[in-house]
Parts: sequence; C-alpha cells; structure tokens
Amino acid sequence: MTFWQAPPVVYTSVEASVAFLATIGNLAVLVCFARERRLRRRLTNYYILSLAVADLLVGVLAIPFAVLTRAGIPHDSPLACVAMLSFIVVLCTVSILHLVAVSVDRYWAILYPLAYQRLASESVVLSVVIACWLSGFVLGFLPLLGWHDSEAASTGDCLFLPVMKYSFLVFLYFATIVYPALLIAFFYIRIYSVVRKQSILQDPLLLTRLKWSEIVDVLCLEVLGETRRDPISMRGLLDIDAIDSGVFRTYFRLEKDDVPRLQRALCIPDKVTTPQRVSVPGDEALCITLRRLAYPNRLRDLEHLFARHSSTISSLTNEVFRHIEDNFFHLLDDEAFDATTAGDATPRPLEAAILNNYARSPGRRCAVRWDDETSGRARSAVKPLAASAYWRMRGGVSAGPLRSAGRWPALLKLSNERRASL
Repeated sequence: MTFWQAPPVVYTSVEASVAFLATIGNLAVLVCFARERRLRRRLTNYYILSLAVADLLVGVLAIPFAVLTRAGIPHDSPLACVAMLSFIVVLCTVSILHLVAVSVDRYWAILYPLAYQRLASESVVLSVVIACWLSGFVLGFLPLLGWHDSEAASTGDCLFLPVMKYSFLVFLYFATIVYPALLIAFFYIRIYSVVRKQSILQDPLLLTRLKWSEIVDVLCLEVLGETRRDPISMRGLLDIDAIDSGVFRTYFRLEKDDVPRLQRALCIPDKVTTPQRVSVPGDEALCITLRRLAYPNRLRDLEHLFARHSSTISSLTNEVFRHIEDNFFHLLDDEAFDATTAGDATPRPLEAAILNNYARSPGRRCAVRWDDETSGRARSAVKPLAASAYWRMRGGVSAGPLRSAGRWPALLKLSNERRASL
C-alpha cells in the first residue's frame, strides 16, 4: 500500500504535521530576516527569503488543497478542481527552482569570485527571483490551458492522477525533478571538488599552532557562509589563470601576465608565510598587496574577495613589504627619497633596481624602455610598492598602503614636523 492509498486519517495527519512544521519554520525564517539587518546584506539570502515565502504558501495553501483533492473535493466543479491541482504544482515548482537558483549562485560565487563581485547585484537577484516565480506559474498552470483530462475532471472525483494527463505527468517529472536534481548535483559536486582541492592543509598540525582568536574567525566565516574556503588554507585561494584579463586589470591595476615577472623582480618567494603560520603562494600575496595599494580604504572588501580574515590580509601585506626591505634595504635611505621632483614621491634607486630586475626576468625578450607601455604598467605598480616599503622602514605615520604617490610629500612633511617636535 502506497502513501496515496493510506487511510484518510493517516494521510491527513501526516499532511497536517508537514503543513504545521513548514508554516512555523518558514515564519521563523521571515522573522529572522526582518529583524537581523546583517542577513539583508548578503544577496544569496534573498533567494532564501523568496524560497521561505514559497514554502510558507505550500504549508498554508498547497497541502490543504492536496488534502481536499485526496478526498475528491470539489466534486462538481471541474475548473476549480484543475485550478487547485495546478496551484499545488505551481508552489512546488517555484520551491524547486529556488533551490536551483541558490546552487547556481553559490557555484558562481565560489568558482568565479571576482566576476561575482563585479556583476552580482540586487537587480540580478530580483530578476532571478521573478523568473523563478513566473516559470513556476507557467509550468503549473499548463493544465488550466488544456493539458488535463477534462472527462475525469467533470465526471469523477478531483484526484490528481486521474485528472492530470499522463503526458503532462511525464513532462512535469523531468522538468521539476530530474533536470533540477541533476543541475543541483552537478553544481554542488563541482563546489565540493574545488573546495576540497584548494583547502587541503599542507601541515595537519596547523590548527594546533594557531591562536584561538584565529580559529574563531575561521569558524565564524564558515558558519556565516562569507567565504568559499578556509581562510587559513595553505593552498592558493586565487586562481589567477582563470581570471579574465580585463577583470584582473580592474581589481589589481596590473596586467595578469605581468604578475610572475613582477614577483621575480621583487624577489618575493613562491610561498609567503605570516607570523601566524598562514602560508599562501607568492603570487597571491603580491595580488593582495596590489589590491590594498589600489584600494587602501576597503580592507573589509578583501575578506570576501580573497576569503581570508582581515588580520591575515594585513600580515600578508606586511610580509611582502618585509621581503622588499630585505632585498632592497640598501636603497631605502633618506637620500633615495626624492619628494620634490614633479610631485614624484618614490625612492628612485629602489624603483630603478626593481624595474631592472623586471626587465631581466625570464620571458622578456628585450630590456624595458621607459616609454614602453609594458614598463609603464610595471612602473605604476612598483612606485607605490617602493614608496610603501620606504615609509615602513622609516617608521613614519602608520597609515598603511596609500593609493597614490601624490600623498607622500605631505606625509613626509608631517613626519619631519613630528620628529622636530620631539
């Protein structure tokens, strides 16, 4: 005996329990979303909100309709019978489509984080939500347009299987169960494989050496779903090869192909390790530093972009500057800093040495000329790096990396005034 053939009392009791739990649970979701402002900051949560509304309607309307049609009600109104059955299909289809939308959103955010940050917006989420609801109504109301057994609806009881045509049931099975299940499985399997591949710790005892505050940060980020991977992962979180060149140029103010050469020119090792024993590839550490230099006042945004805690990002930036200081310290003296020539506040010997290394890096067929477009891009990246390294060496105003070299003369003057007042 199947569930549909169960006695009416048993069937009604089970459906009533499901309806009660669905109503209470989804009402709780709506209340939490209304009261917690931080839940409204993540775009993904709006899919959850719309899904909660759909599931709430399932508990309030669809399940009672299913109980009534199970009893054969209404008896003498074919149009009302088909409308009730169609509305059940609508709400269930909308819920399934929202699950697909959530899986697509997570797949996009995790595998293509830069494109997600650039393109994802409230208008995109609203469009997807509207598309889910419209698609659900279109699929669910197909029986009202004639895809049902009119004879069974007019002469017999209002039962789902007899009223709906077999061809529609087959179509509904593939459109709302098979294909969505395959899509959801594909997206989450891809997410799992990428996360597992890039979150393997090279040192199994890493957690035992971390501070408890760092572990708490990791757990909070994972629970809140703000990151695709463990922020203390010792594998790379930034897949540079998969990033579009235009997107990379926008986010890091540097050409993607120039990153390996600039890394070698700055003598940054293949792996950078912070004092907290967080290790990342050198090219990722360089990209984090370039991003901080390009947008110095948006440290919190980097947590979502690189899936790392802000303290880790700051430590990585400091380590990159430390490597620059270790290799070019002899060029970071007071005389090397020319703050009076055309507003250019960059240590010229340091800049020249780095660019000279850049020109000699493997893959360059000729020396870099100052009027060459490539050297111009390299110089625009090297100047703030050199200036930041110089400023940290001098122990001046601790303002972090600055966006442009034009601020350096004013800060140098402020530092001199402070030293004179001591």
